[in-house]
Parts: sequence; structure tokens; C-alpha cells
Amino acid sequence: MEFPVKIQFPKQELVSPIIPTPLQALPPQVQRMREIEALLNHTIWQSEEFSNEMICSIKKTDTGYDVTTTSYHMHFTIQPLPPINIGPAQFNVVFDPSSVEKRASANTFGISPSQMKGELADLLLEICKTPATSTIEEIKRTEEGYTFRTNENTFTVFLQHV
Repeated sequence: MEFPVKIQFPKQELVSPIIPTPLQALPPQVQRMREIEALLNHTIWQSEEFSNEMICSIKKTDTGYDVTTTSYHMHFTIQPLPPINIGPAQFNVVFDPSSVEKRASANTFGISPSQMKGELADLLLEICKTPATSTIEEIKRTEEGYTFRTNENTFTVFLQHV
């Protein structure tokens, strides 16, 4: 005589059987590039108050990015969104108006967000192609080009305008 057997399995979150969880996100340097690009595309740069601002530096923080312009220091928060599909991590870039501080005038070289986006597009792609490259922590615009600081080293890229 056989007895019915009832087996209960513990509930588990649905995970893709094809793509392992660690591979569902982009490499850190590529994710960082997407965040910086989104920051440079933020609508704040079209507002009356900030449309003429030149970006001097972008620095990664625990919650997002500190941006220094020719006139202000400000903070943008990276807000992770819940995953909808398998693929790159989704996020919102949130400008924090309470973070804006007027800075004392300084002899700092800056560049418009749209021009910076154009110049950085190719540079960031090249940086991300290099397997040994770590994630970018800070970008500073200089008169000659850019200084990049990663969690491992600092290097300068000189731009030649033709």
C-alpha cells in the first residue's frame, strides 16, 4: 500500500534561469557612464537659472553626484528603480534644489553640459573598453582637457581641437 507524498518547497524569488543574477546588470564603469550621461541630459540645464552654467567638475558620492559649476555647488541623487526586465539597472537622476550653494568666484575653467556630453561620449566609451579600467569617481574639466580620478588612479586626457 502506497501513501501519498506531499513535498513543499520554500518560496523563492523568480530569477532568470538563463541569465545569472550578477550578469543582469552592466559593469560598474558602464553604469557610471550611463549615470553621468543622464545627469548631463537633466532638464535643470535648460532652466533659466542654470542654462548658462559651465560645469567644472562632477564627483561621485554615496547617493549620486556633486556637481560644481562656475557659480554653484549642487547635488544630484541617483534613485534606483525596481527592475522591470532583465537588463541594465534602471534609475532616475533627481536634482536636489536644497543642495544648491552659491560659490565664491574662482578662476575655474568650465564647459556647457551639452558640450561636455559631446566631448565625454567618445572618451568614456574608450575608457570603458579598457578591461583594466576601474570606475570613474571624479571628472574635472581643465583648460587643456579632462582629469579623471578613478578608485585606482588619476589620469589626464588632453584635447586637441582641430
